[in-house]
Amino acid sequence: MNTGQQKYAVLDMTHGGIFIAEKLADLGHTVKAVDVYGTLKKEVIAGLRTFGIEIENKTLFSEKDIVIAPVHLDPENPVYRSALASGAQIITHHHAVGIILNKNGNLKGRQVFEITGSKGKTSTAFLLAAILSKDMSVVLHTSGGLYHLSPTRKKLIRKGLSIAPASILEAIRSVEEQELSIDAFIFEDSLGGTGIADIGIITTLEPEYGIANNKRNSSDAKLQMVKNAKHNSKIVINCADLGKAKNCNSNGEICTFSSNGECNADVVVTVSPDSLVLKKGSKNIEIALNGDYDPRSYSMAFAASACAALKAGIGIDTIAEAFSEFSGVEGRMKITSLQGRKLIDNSSSGLKIDDAEAALKKGFDPDKKLTLIIGEHAAQVCEGLPPEDVEKLVVKYSDRIDHLVLVGKRMESVGRDKAIYCSSLDEGITTALTLTSENDIIISCVKCFR
Repeated sequence: MNTGQQKYAVLDMTHGGIFIAEKLADLGHTVKAVDVYGTLKKEVIAGLRTFGIEIENKTLFSEKDIVIAPVHLDPENPVYRSALASGAQIITHHHAVGIILNKNGNLKGRQVFEITGSKGKTSTAFLLAAILSKDMSVVLHTSGGLYHLSPTRKKLIRKGLSIAPASILEAIRSVEEQELSIDAFIFEDSLGGTGIADIGIITTLEPEYGIANNKRNSSDAKLQMVKNAKHNSKIVINCADLGKAKNCNSNGEICTFSSNGECNADVVVTVSPDSLVLKKGSKNIEIALNGDYDPRSYSMAFAASACAALKAGIGIDTIAEAFSEFSGVEGRMKITSLQGRKLIDNSSSGLKIDDAEAALKKGFDPDKKLTLIIGEHAAQVCEGLPPEDVEKLVVKYSDRIDHLVLVGKRMESVGRDKAIYCSSLDEGITTALTLTSENDIIISCVKCFR
């Protein structure tokens, strides 16, 4: 694409469009910000205008325009349909972020990893960061926060950033303000890749789900990681998804991993409760694991991060050392103690109902009382935990659950007389502590950003 001065129209200011519009204006382009939902506040509009950006709720397009729309925008949205009918070129927010970063050179000389997928993104990102930071200065951007890691340091730089593609721009700005010397960046991406990665990772395309008002498939969006790949890059994918990836035109070299042994992958990881076996070609290495989490819940993340690290030139001994020291990620089947209770912490933005069921199975002990905290912090997450699925889970395991704590307004129809309702995860934890005694079990499964 010609990246000289262009006329851009950025659709959807709610999910990072503001960052994209401002950066494009900084690069000297003519930019219109189209508030497709009509929700922009006056102060935000005023701020955009300081960049010379026009703000509109609807607009007329020409074939000379480049329209930037998020992958989750309903294709029946009237503004989107108008852009399509005009013959304007339409690209995604992901693609636009790639254009911006390739133009301004912020990442020049750094190794860049992007991670997308339906499950396991955050765990893969933290494991990969643990490997790379053995010898490098690394920035890690995930739904859990923006971190700087090195052989001697782990510091939270910022919390509250989403994993929408445009947040990469804000993450880089935050790092530049810290004036840090960085060797590698790891970005967790929602629904695709921007094309900036030296190594792009798709953890899994399953389970499939609808986006854009159920008119598009999530896998089509995630496969942007393959379609947008730059020359001489590598794409690390779950071998179960190889067929879909091969159907995409790509500039990247595809490498595969497996965590269940069902595929003949480049890298295979087999996980047991206290160890894993990493297989690369004819070489096998067994690695002892820490016991403060459920390693089997991280099988895919171990395999994906190992494959990416090996493709980045990291030695297998370094990977083994990082894996042996790993102690789990907050909210990803992390096992801890809280005021004498055993807490299985499975509350995160990626939580799905099968993850909650896995936690119930993991935590059940017939000799101990069990309290389940389950639900959603609706103000924080775009895709919640369906109440009907929670109801089925509660009914299925009713004989195991001594106390039920439900979080979020949508859960008020679940559990009926047996449940206690709370508005947040913190309130749910506090409530669970009042219902339990030492040595009891608390299982926390609330969908929220942490």
